[in-house]
Amino acid sequence: MSTLQHAAPELSACGRWLEIDPGVPHSTLGWTLIGGGRRQAQRVFWHNVRDGDLSPELDAKRFFEERRKQRAGDTRGVGFLTGCTLAEYVDQRRNLGNLFARCVATVGLNNALRIGDRPGTTAFSPGTINILLQVSRPLSACASLEALSLVAEARTLAMLESHVPSTWEKRPRRALERIASSWPRLCPQTTLPRRSTRGSTRISVT
Repeated sequence: MSTLQHAAPELSACGRWLEIDPGVPHSTLGWTLIGGGRRQAQRVFWHNVRDGDLSPELDAKRFFEERRKQRAGDTRGVGFLTGCTLAEYVDQRRNLGNLFARCVATVGLNNALRIGDRPGTTAFSPGTINILLQVSRPLSACASLEALSLVAEARTLAMLESHVPSTWEKRPRRALERIASSWPRLCPQTTLPRRSTRGSTRISVT
């Protein structure tokens, strides 16, 4: 049985590529431009883009694939595209007995938005939060989805605790108020229950 490696991420001399080879193929799940969905991959990479590289009209997936082929000759693996500085990546690992979970993240906040916020009207500037979670044991399909959900929750909590403002709206809003304001755009055929004069409305999520 192959042993999982904790190989340090490799940053290219130009500073625009960050790559990790865990040593053995992994089952992956995510929404990356390259390698998105449920796949098998042994390499994960980040590519740094600048404001002049992308525009709203550009096919970002095709652009990224062409860049990757120029560098590696193919598009195998899982690829993140970001505008943040790759040299400032974070790599953390936690162990429990012979198990471990590892997180590698790059954090860009140039286009930070909350749910329900409109896209900014300022010049396009790519900057995203990209997180790789690696665990030492294979996960079932359901467990993989739950792990993906936990990563998203942890990212959200980090932004809330850091008081990161939206680039579209600076003032904070209550979560329920934000959901209510964005609901017509997300689910145009559904309405939220109105508050009763006899008491507060309860909304259950299952």
